[in-house]
Amino acid sequence: MVYSFIFVASVVGIAVGTSANVPAWCSSDAHGYNCEGNTLKTVTGIAFHNDCCTACIGYGDDCQAWTWHWRTQECMLKSTCNNVTSSLEYHTSWPRSPPSPPTPPSPPTPGTSPFDGIDSIKVFNPSQASSIQG
Repeated sequence: MVYSFIFVASVVGIAVGTSANVPAWCSSDAHGYNCEGNTLKTVTGIAFHNDCCTACIGYGDDCQAWTWHWRTQECMLKSTCNNVTSSLEYHTSWPRSPPSPPTPPSPPTPGTSPFDGIDSIKVFNPSQASSIQG
């Protein structure tokens, strides 16, 4: 009976921690790895690794990765993840993709130049000013 309770709790934990609206980089975490250092903030009371990812997203663009210690339910939000060690008590995200660059402005549409309709332009040479006046 104890085994079935543990199994049911595990299944419920997986179902609760996984949802269709979770970004791919949240769901594809690396079990058994700890990203050490570069901690921006530690969030406590995190029961599922997807919730750790949600905390990272909520922190903003400075949070680029996260590590969740399931035994203590601590989630460490990371500015980067470049020092990974092996540890069965942790789940660590892959670094999230950088935001897409902004869309460049559209080029001007033809026909909107101030010189439209002008066939030729004559350039005034100031050294010839006396011959024009007189």
